[in-house]
Amino acid sequence: MQHNPLSMADESAGEMNCPKCARRLEPRPEFGLMLPHCPQCRGRWFGAGLLNAYVARLIKTGVVADAPLDINKKAIGVTRLDEQALPCSRCRQPMDKLNYGYDSNVILDHCAACAGTWVEDAELGRVASHAKGNPILDEL
Repeated sequence: MQHNPLSMADESAGEMNCPKCARRLEPRPEFGLMLPHCPQCRGRWFGAGLLNAYVARLIKTGVVADAPLDINKKAIGVTRLDEQALPCSRCRQPMDKLNYGYDSNVILDHCAACAGTWVEDAELGRVASHAKGNPILDEL
């Protein structure tokens, strides 16, 4: 039987802790996915491939704002960030910082060892907005 990553998370949320506040992650259904989330800071753990599936489903709801227009935006280089690496919720390895979509300036924590991504609650809307884009840019 083939594992379907969109129907369930491959992690056991009861075994995982929040990399920000160390609270135990709890499973929560969202858009047909069972995601480990932190009840305190409301961050979410996305196993490999689940972030893009979640964002696509969120965009389909129609509540995601268009990406802001900023012709002078410069991408943040993650190597210049002065933030301590967070431990992966799943495998406890230090996670890397990455600029979602390379130029969104939404800095996420990604584990190279297990391919999971930690997304803080405030970052989810910005990730979805960037992924959605802006129809005005399509016309330019």
